Amino acid sequence: LAVPRPPGVHQYLAHSMIGGKQTDRTDMWRGVEVVREFFKDTQGLYHEITEKITHWKQLASETKDFRTASYFLRYDREGKMRMMSMRSTSYEQGLSPRLDALVKKIHRKVGITDADHGAGIYWFSDGDASVGR
Repeated sequence: LAVPRPPGVHQYLAHSMIGGKQTDRTDMWRGVEVVREFFKDTQGLYHEITEKITHWKQLASETKDFRTASYFLRYDREGKMRMMSMRSTSYEQGLSPRLDALVKKIHRKVGITDADHGAGIYWFSDGDASVGR
């Protein structure tokens, strides 16, 4: 099933160079469905997850030159490399039973049956960022 590139996704995001060959990445996009009260046992879950996960990755902040598609690192006024406010890690089963239950519920809803299916977790510690922005 081919997934069409959503409106607003620029051409440079839909293709990448892998092994010297241009690769179509439009199959990685999946529609987003927002469901209210999908998971109700959320009291304190945010703090539970952010405290139990200790191996967050934080990358250097970068920007893209749209004319050349080159990436450039960002620096602050003192000349220090700026870090992204977004942190990420891989989901590991067993750190939080409630998170495990939520991931299982999501997998059932979207039809993922592969037990080794990778999932990522994003943490925007300053509350001032988003994925895809």
